[in-house]
Amino acid sequence: MDGEHMERLWSYLRSFSKITKEMTPAHRTDLLSDALMHFGSKKMGSIGSHLVFLYHKANETLTSCESEIQAICSGLPVVVNEETIKSWKVEEDTMAHKPQSQEIDLFDWQHSYYCKLREYNKEVSLVMLSTMTSDIEVHKQKVKRLDRALVSLEKKYEIRSRWTVSSPEYKAQHVKYIKIKSSEMTTTLYHRCSERLMLLALKKRYADGSAIATRLSKQINKACTEIKNILASYNSINSEVSNAFETIQYTVVLDVKSSFYDQINFVSQARSSVVAGSVIKTLIQFYIRKQRALEEVLLVKKDMENTLLYWEKQTELLFTAANLKSSFGTKYLLHERLYALGEFIEELKKLFSPIIDGSTDNELLDEESLIEDDQCTDESSDDENVSDTEEMTDNVHQDFYI
Repeated sequence: MDGEHMERLWSYLRSFSKITKEMTPAHRTDLLSDALMHFGSKKMGSIGSHLVFLYHKANETLTSCESEIQAICSGLPVVVNEETIKSWKVEEDTMAHKPQSQEIDLFDWQHSYYCKLREYNKEVSLVMLSTMTSDIEVHKQKVKRLDRALVSLEKKYEIRSRWTVSSPEYKAQHVKYIKIKSSEMTTTLYHRCSERLMLLALKKRYADGSAIATRLSKQINKACTEIKNILASYNSINSEVSNAFETIQYTVVLDVKSSFYDQINFVSQARSSVVAGSVIKTLIQFYIRKQRALEEVLLVKKDMENTLLYWEKQTELLFTAANLKSSFGTKYLLHERLYALGEFIEELKKLFSPIIDGSTDNELLDEESLIEDDQCTDESSDDENVSDTEEMTDNVHQDFYI
């Protein structure tokens, strides 16, 4: 059972707190056990319509994603199919997980020299600013090590005099360094803002104050803090390059569809040169949604088959038990249960057969009633929890089967 199902159970049981707070532990356990049995029987009674609703919902998502992909691809100047989109997605994943150090050309000796010189100047400043003897010695050792590396590069590439901060070569490499860092920060901001949107959408599914909602709120606050820090660094380093640089606002960065992220290019294929980056991102998003919808369709079909197999096995077990019992009263109850299960299985087959058998005849399914039924079975609703509590309180020893 995942966290969402556990939260639904706790949400259902909270409504029993008023009638159990003065009970003994044993009586409280009995009542809550009966409540869970009642909850399970209600969910099992509506499992057929609920699975059919999930199947249609996934199918609609699958169809809408296919139509959106076709509509976008038909308006492009080059031929783009799902194989192309899949290759873009693979390349995007590769680029997103590539270490930042790979963005720098390892054979660019000028940039390597600049990085070591920049670190050297930083350590020299720390030697002068440090007050503790131990810190001074550590920084001096780093200065000596970096100085040896700089001297080696200067001999290898015949640099007659060491670059200064005002040297044209140093300034050119500094601008290059700022551009690389800006690109890395922009990519990181895009991923963090996308993660924030995902967490916000996930948080809406849980009641305020629940354990999962509280944990998600902390993750959202952490992501927002990281976004603000990265944005502050981005504005700071870009203001060094040009005084005309306009500070990027926090609200602009939060919008993942903003033009601020147009500079991100996750793909480098030849086709992408004539396809806008925003269009590529949109196609990849629809492709991923289509794949998830297809997975959901297959999973729901598997759940339908497993549900039928489970109840058919239960029928066999009950039939065997009914033949072994000698008491007429027990036999009568078991046969009565077998009759109810038989009707329930027939109802499930009637709902599942058009889907499992691959039939396109949907006349047996009333989609509006399925949607209403699914909404009615949402146990997180406070009104339903109250009515269920009253129902359980009035008749707690009722038959908890279908």
